Amino acid sequence: MGACFFTLFITFIFSTTLLVVALNRYTKKRSHQLPPNPPTIPFFGNLLWLLVKPFSRVKALSLSLHEIYGPIYTLHIGSKPLIVIASHSLAHQALIANGTIFVDRPQAIATDKFLSCDQHNITLAFYSPKWLQHRRNLTYNILHTSRIASFAGAHKWALDALLNRLKSLSSSDEYHHTEIRDHIQHALFSLFTFICFDIDTTSTTLEWVMANLMKHPHIQDKLFKEIKRIVSDGEVEIKDENLRKMPYLRAIILESLSVILLAIF
Repeated sequence: MGACFFTLFITFIFSTTLLVVALNRYTKKRSHQLPPNPPTIPFFGNLLWLLVKPFSRVKALSLSLHEIYGPIYTLHIGSKPLIVIASHSLAHQALIANGTIFVDRPQAIATDKFLSCDQHNITLAFYSPKWLQHRRNLTYNILHTSRIASFAGAHKWALDALLNRLKSLSSSDEYHHTEIRDHIQHALFSLFTFICFDIDTTSTTLEWVMANLMKHPHIQDKLFKEIKRIVSDGEVEIKDENLRKMPYLRAIILESLSVILLAIF
């Protein structure tokens, strides 16, 4: 009897959830005219369709969707539709020319509201004069070059810790199969007080930059020659004042950030 009641209860909860989601999507479709989208599966949307495709084919998939549905299409993932703009001119028109129209953020889920103090911090707050004031305070009072320079001692300490750890492993006779990402995250975690939640994205970026340099050795050689031309012999690190004299290094970093997919959605 107990097992039968439990089964009926679970079935009722599941059916009610499906009904609520279906009605919610039906209401949204009638009230909002969304761009065309690939076929969806009830409750799951396009999530299963994306999961069965290998991650390496994300670019090819986006190109095929662009050819079928045009420069703007919709993907239903989770509870909110995702509108993809696959055109440079349209993206510029939407995000730059009409940036203030699309600049606001949606309502956060309950957990995000708790972590963001009910969307009152700078990362999840709604677009408003108060948010603009927070951004100005962050840009001019915390992230200004003069303030970042005050962390130079901590940066050097973390860099020395990373270099010493890599040197000790490379000089050891024992075989160590350790991902370079682990060492980068260890060094970045040492600066947790200063950079807080940027550890994973920073280490992922560095990992992909090094992987792309290994894939294109001619770019790596050109970068190495620029570094040797600017950095004196015997120095083991690139100082902040040297970075302004390295346009090729800056170009590699900016190009890497434009192609690296740190977060899919």
